[in-house]
Amino acid sequence: MPSAGITELPQGLKKGLMDKLKKRKANIASMRHEEGADLGDKRIVDRKALAEDETIDAFTVREYETGILLQLGRFMGQVPSGLWEVQEELQVTGTEIIWVDMTDFKIRWGFGGAYTKDKKKVGANGEMVLHVNNAQNFVMKIVSSKKVVERDQIEEFLLGQITTVMRVLFKDFMIDDLLGERETFQNVARAKLADTFVPWGLEMVNFEVLGFQLPEEYEQMNKDESGFERDIAKTKQQLELEKQQLEIERMKRDFARDDRVAEAEADMVANSRRTKGAKSDESTLEKELKDLESKLDELDDKLDRKEISEDTYKLRAKRYQDKIEDIKKKLG
Repeated sequence: MPSAGITELPQGLKKGLMDKLKKRKANIASMRHEEGADLGDKRIVDRKALAEDETIDAFTVREYETGILLQLGRFMGQVPSGLWEVQEELQVTGTEIIWVDMTDFKIRWGFGGAYTKDKKKVGANGEMVLHVNNAQNFVMKIVSSKKVVERDQIEEFLLGQITTVMRVLFKDFMIDDLLGERETFQNVARAKLADTFVPWGLEMVNFEVLGFQLPEEYEQMNKDESGFERDIAKTKQQLELEKQQLEIERMKRDFARDDRVAEAEADMVANSRRTKGAKSDESTLEKELKDLESKLDELDDKLDRKEISEDTYKLRAKRYQDKIEDIKKKLG
């Protein structure tokens, strides 16, 4: 992600053609790691002199890089991605091409202790994701004369800055507020650090406080609090299990009652058949069918009003539907 605002290329560069350069066996330089993947090379900056013993005829700048041209330490221009031929006027001693990797990288930070507003000594640790977003500022203010800069070196530099900023911020927070309002503290720290990094050409993508190192009495308090929270969670789980058990018992009672009702209805049908004959039997079956259909409708209404669970509904509805199908077969 090269920086925006590139208006003019340095004199002595022109867009190169790979086929032409290969034909004349040109020496083409590039940043010394594989394109795309981080294969263990944590390099952010690489540089080469254009007029060393072996002349550099051209150089490549990949999509995720920006090139910076210096002459005797003076900034000459910024080079976007592409293949660039180096013309004669740049082939002089003191001219350098510096590659800057602009991709995101993560660092872990932490420090042992600082004092809060109420004089409690605490530490903190976390993670931060950032990238170079202004290659010129980064090179001129951090890289300086270094030939190669790796992420570990940037991390070491930034850890000092983070510690300085955090020590100042902790002085504005009581320890209880710090623990109870971690998100607030994290947001304040993120904003302060982001502003701190801007002059160096670095942009913060994310910043997280993962934990605090607390005085012994607060560590014990946190353990007690964690145990209390576990007890609450366990109690909630037990109550939920008891609630489910009660629901199962209620379902069993409902099923037993339905069975008794069904048996009574079956006895009524049998008696009716013996006393009223086939025509009367048909009338009784039709009445029973209407009653069952009415009960099924009532069951639907109870489900809609959430008076019964879906599992209870399914079991009862199946019983009614089976009986309805049986009666319909008998009625022909």
